[in-house]
Amino acid sequence: MEVEPVKDGSATRSELFSAMRNAGSILIVYPDADTALAAFISAYIAPLQQQQSSNRTYILVSDKYLKESDLKEQPAILVGVFPNGLPYLDQQQLPFQIDRRGIHFDDRVYREASDVMRISCYPNPLNQQMPLGILTGNSEEAVLKYLQSIKGQDYGFLLLDSWGYQVIRDNQRLVLGNYATTDSMRWT
Repeated sequence: MEVEPVKDGSATRSELFSAMRNAGSILIVYPDADTALAAFISAYIAPLQQQQSSNRTYILVSDKYLKESDLKEQPAILVGVFPNGLPYLDQQQLPFQIDRRGIHFDDRVYREASDVMRISCYPNPLNQQMPLGILTGNSEEAVLKYLQSIKGQDYGFLLLDSWGYQVIRDNQRLVLGNYATTDSMRWT
């Protein structure tokens, strides 16, 4: 699989983490048809919304009501299996592709129904100074099961994972790592 390199001018990983931490709001996008996932995420972020020390708002929105400008102007996390593809994003600008045959990543295809792909703090192709997180998979059940498995961990884990990418099968990591940080190889 050939991954189109991130264009020059993208933020560094450190800058993306700073943008995420300093953001007044974080957009969490889910597939409109997946009401179970929406309910789970809403319950997951409720304690974060209620923290007195937090000056951040979490905006949960279905892909049906998502505007491209919203995705471009703030840190965003796409969570779920989007039947019409990841909203407003060209998969060729991401380090993986997903289709009905599976998750294509690093010259491999992950085809099991329980396979999940997680990308954290990647330059948003619509605005490379803003971080984008993606948690998707080959089935809605796999994504929800993975989220349920991490619920007992730190609440920030969904939002700010320290790993750049992970492939998970049956809630076990198959692949994990970080992207290159040198200028000539950044985000590969």
